[in-house]
Amino acid sequence: MGKTINIKARKAVVIGAGGFKSNVQMRMAWDPRLDSDLGAGGTPYVDTTGYGIIAALDVGAGVTDMSFVCEFRVKFGTLTYQLWEPPAKMPSSESPCRSILSQSRLFFGAKMLILAHDQMAGLRANTKAQVLNRNDQGVAEGVRIDDEQIIPHLYAAGECVGGYYGAVRGHGKVGVIGIWGRIAGQNAAKEQSLP
Repeated sequence: MGKTINIKARKAVVIGAGGFKSNVQMRMAWDPRLDSDLGAGGTPYVDTTGYGIIAALDVGAGVTDMSFVCEFRVKFGTLTYQLWEPPAKMPSSESPCRSILSQSRLFFGAKMLILAHDQMAGLRANTKAQVLNRNDQGVAEGVRIDDEQIIPHLYAAGECVGGYYGAVRGHGKVGVIGIWGRIAGQNAAKEQSLP
């Protein structure tokens, strides 16, 4: 195990740590159906653990859309199967089954892998990419997101932020993530230096 290094931010911290689709415990905390049988897309090359989100939660961050994890089906190839041929003498109660099987002796199927491909959930951030405080989340109806309480000097961008897309998987997320990364970086750079 490595040694812990403490780094003090001079102006602000920008979290860009990715999402949480590889973290089974975190997925199941929000939706028990997303268990370990659901593999994580991108692994072993992309292991999105949710540690950035967890760190922000520890300082009071709010989250949104946490059950929006997109499952994705990957087809591995088409296979041909031989159906079971029923015996010649079958009870009449099973005759519909026999006629269906006799009419089509071959069928085609595909091996599939269902995996947690993407998540549209994460930290709540305003239009300046400032992370919002969970204590202010949903307190008053009609309050603009930019008027909600923030966690001072904390910004976030990328897959660790929820609400960019809602429940719909965002195709071509690189552009959106890049734009929000720039917004977060520019606003963090404008912060006054911390004592």
